[in-house]
Amino acid sequence: MRLKSRKSSSPSGSRRASDGASFFAGKASSCFPKKEENFVSNFFQKSRLHFIATWAKEMKQYVLQLYTHGSDLPDGLTALRQWLKERPSDSSSAAAASRVILHVDMDCFFVSVALLSRPELRGCSVAVAHSRGGALGRSTSDVASCSYEAREKGVKGGMSVGKAQELCPDLITVPYDFDAYRPISQRLYSLVASYTRTLESVSCDELYADCTQLVADAGCSPLVFAEHLRQRIREETGCPASCGLGPNRLLARMATRHAKPDGQFWIRDGEETSFIGSASVGELPGVGRATEKRLLELCVSTCADLQKVPVEKLRRLFGPKQAQWLHDSCRGRDDTALERPRPPASVSVEISYGVRMEQEDDVRRFVKQLSEELEGRLKSGGVRGRNLTIRVKVRAAGAGPARKFMGHGICDDKSRSVNLLDSINEASRIAEEAESLLRALNVPPADLRGLGISMSKLEDGNGNRRKTLDQFFQQRADCSTREQVPAPPAPAAAAPKDTVSPRKARSPKKRSATKKKKLSASKSQPRITELAPPRPLHGASTSTSADAPPAEAAVPAASLPSLQAAKQWLSRVVEGRDAVAAASELSMAAYALINGHDLETLRYLLRSIHRHLGDLVDERKTLLENVIAFAQDGVQTLYGTTIRV
Repeated sequence: MRLKSRKSSSPSGSRRASDGASFFAGKASSCFPKKEENFVSNFFQKSRLHFIATWAKEMKQYVLQLYTHGSDLPDGLTALRQWLKERPSDSSSAAAASRVILHVDMDCFFVSVALLSRPELRGCSVAVAHSRGGALGRSTSDVASCSYEAREKGVKGGMSVGKAQELCPDLITVPYDFDAYRPISQRLYSLVASYTRTLESVSCDELYADCTQLVADAGCSPLVFAEHLRQRIREETGCPASCGLGPNRLLARMATRHAKPDGQFWIRDGEETSFIGSASVGELPGVGRATEKRLLELCVSTCADLQKVPVEKLRRLFGPKQAQWLHDSCRGRDDTALERPRPPASVSVEISYGVRMEQEDDVRRFVKQLSEELEGRLKSGGVRGRNLTIRVKVRAAGAGPARKFMGHGICDDKSRSVNLLDSINEASRIAEEAESLLRALNVPPADLRGLGISMSKLEDGNGNRRKTLDQFFQQRADCSTREQVPAPPAPAAAAPKDTVSPRKARSPKKRSATKKKKLSASKSQPRITELAPPRPLHGASTSTSADAPPAEAAVPAASLPSLQAAKQWLSRVVEGRDAVAAASELSMAAYALINGHDLETLRYLLRSIHRHLGDLVDERKTLLENVIAFAQDGVQTLYGTTIRV
């Protein structure tokens, strides 16, 4: 095996540590080594952040299943139409929109669920936290969620319970109830998925949905649908939700802020500039305190102010990527599609709260428990890993006591990783490799404040790499706006010629001596030839042109069902009906044909797509061009050859 180390010594500061303080009481001696033989399992059972992260992953898997396999959920469109018949009609029902993105966010989710079993606390200042209070101003436990009555008195999420009690002496704290959160969150996702399968999971109580086709089919305005959806959410979960609607993700999320609490808000097409101009730059999703501070130093406080700053100046201050994002966001522009879930690239476990070690045996037991937790996560996902990484928090030299009780305090972050000869998911092997890396870092047990173990380069149970065309297609989709490289001329049908990769087809540039050496070496290797043309039909002429699409009868019978489905998705793209999602399904169809070694059917599908390109000039043409590029690069990746259309 080969070791490669990655070190970093940037102080992480006295940031908020992971929660889980409810099972630590009183003295520091109650930490892992002495009192908590099941420290790791107890920690994750009671950790709010662990629940949020785990449930978010489960929801992403649920959405991925909707994309790939569909579901047996009831038809929400039928329920919506029935509701519209019973509802008095108004002028808003005739409103139409070219694109409608919905953002759903449950209001004070943890508090709302807690009040279901405590109706007598409605109207009171309530907060959900591990701590039950105590001496005024003493508790350092975090407020996870608080009611709007508490917010009116200055209480905020993430604030310490002690500080919250100073602002709101009548604050009532209630514990977490993870068993109650899960079914309500699942019901929320199932309910929205009954109306549209084009979803993007954000967290256990927040999601995006593309409702363009839904409102068009129902013949109602987005606001009317939001009213119907919020009513059903309250009926089936007992909790309030707010809905924001807009022509893109950015505006939909900003609209939700205006909808809260328990309301709805729609930013119509053409209203982007007037709406966003008066918004502060801090309201833009993705603008944190540091970015906002730098903008305020430029006397930029609103989006209207930011619109006046040249993009060149923003590039000098923030770099090209963030500068372009700020330039577009302050104008309400966001052309990103809803993100399709992908299989995780890594599986990890990490704890940085309550970690206090005295001896090497304490560290070994801690590593053993973390490894057992990681083994369970790997096996539940049916995967193994070939790369193991440890991340360690080491108490910084001269650091005083942590601000939070049993928190990690000011630390230096260090990491090391190792590539393994074979894939593993056994706790014993994980612990052995992790201990070896930890010894190499030479961290004194008394200075250890946090430890994480991560497995990447995942494989399934049969040893097949998880990095297939799923990730490849997503990378190409993320780069869909990059400059397109012209394809080399098509070879003659009689004698297929060598093809040149797109990277080498670019205009020649001045190369360094190293690059020239590599290029010279690559030229000495035999080039890959194009795939042979499809085999002709029995009894048909063999002189068919390579550019002419084969007859449909030439498609293998086993591929006809998937091909017919692909044609339906192609029609949806051409007609502009949920084109982004349809193009994604086309990519998946091509992916299935490539993995099934059915390149003849793939060629036929790509030529069917290519015939429509001449009639399209807008985003639909770009989507179809990307599908063709996906398939061509996929064949190049898996077979080392080129397929032409």
